[in-house]
Amino acid sequence: MPIVLYNNIAYVVSKSEFLTEYKKLENNQKTILERISSGYNFDLAVAAITELYSKGKELHKGDFNSRLYAFNYCEGDAQSIVMELLVLFFALYHKNRIKIYDTTGVHHFIKDYLLPHQIFHYWSDREIIVADKNFNFTFRIHDIKHVRGILNNFVIHFDNLLLHFSFDPLQGKHISVVQHNYDFYKTHKDIGYEICDFDYVFDRGRPNNRFLRKYRKKGFLVVLD
Repeated sequence: MPIVLYNNIAYVVSKSEFLTEYKKLENNQKTILERISSGYNFDLAVAAITELYSKGKELHKGDFNSRLYAFNYCEGDAQSIVMELLVLFFALYHKNRIKIYDTTGVHHFIKDYLLPHQIFHYWSDREIIVADKNFNFTFRIHDIKHVRGILNNFVIHFDNLLLHFSFDPLQGKHISVVQHNYDFYKTHKDIGYEICDFDYVFDRGRPNNRFLRKYRKKGFLVVLD
């Protein structure tokens, strides 16, 4: 799942949206084996997601309550973005004090998700452990029903639980698990767990320049599975 950081932009698109745009730009046809071995072309990936951002910006032109930066994905699209959201959120706002492991003992680092990189494969039934000294939560990717929000304020829905990650310069960082019936939420979204996904606060919660210099390439930080 692609995420791009550029200046004050933190833009997220679905994997299917990205692949559709990427394939339009891919001139040289490759075999499946070649694609697995070589991964994505960095320049094409940046061009594809930039084009999607430009289309989104045009779509929200004149919208003073724009939700251009908010993402809202269900099922497969939600499951494909979770690892990228988690490793980036922790790297940006928790300075790696919270660690992400899977139950095979692998520690997930943000650099593993950046282009260009080796292709990594994660199984949807693998358990992911999010833990620090005061927090421990284990889940399986294939149990995720919905993910929505913005980069520094998003929620992950399971059948009967909701996992909320947020950061605000004034209120600090916050992670919580809330009892929540997802089937009920789908019918009564107006009373769902509220987040200010229309309030784009990445600029206020922006990571320091040292972090961006460390992970930026050609002005962009692109995250792909």
